[in-house]
Amino acid sequence: MDKFVFERASFEALGLGKDKIDDIFDSHSKKVGDAKQAAETERDELKKQLEEVQAKLKAFEGVDVTQLNGEIEKLKDDLKTKDADYQAKIADRDFSDTLTAALHLAKVKSAKAASALLDVETLKASKNQKADIDAAIAALKESDAYIFDVGGEEGALHGAKPGESADPSSGEAITPLGKTQAKLNSHRLIK
Repeated sequence: MDKFVFERASFEALGLGKDKIDDIFDSHSKKVGDAKQAAETERDELKKQLEEVQAKLKAFEGVDVTQLNGEIEKLKDDLKTKDADYQAKIADRDFSDTLTAALHLAKVKSAKAASALLDVETLKASKNQKADIDAAIAALKESDAYIFDVGGEEGALHGAKPGESADPSSGEAITPLGKTQAKLNSHRLIK
């Protein structure tokens, strides 16, 4: 599969209509804006924490060097932990966006239901997430096709219609009890 580029022409090549493409881009723009706002907020929090740490370091000037070195190492470890947590959140967001877009392109009826049927943790740990997500969705289409919109008439009922005979070639009407009118007539007493 060629590399998918998130642009209008790519979606048009997939045969999606203008309204569907607009919906995808609106949804994506909202998620990107929300993610950007969250990232900026977290960046500002990290800057504030860094300033607090720097202020604490200045307070330790002239203090026992070994004690100070221990405190510095602790603060550095805290910053590394917070940075690792931040990077993990970004990776989770990127994975979630990739999975959501792939499910949307696969025309899944419910992304939440489809995600529950996928081994999300294995997909997150994958080195080639996009290809593995596509493969997992293809396997899901084979095993659980009912959660995908395959076109056709949604909600259409098939079978006998009210007022029609169960055997249209017989020409006999069916009564609510399931007996033909001819059988009922044969059992009536003739006066």
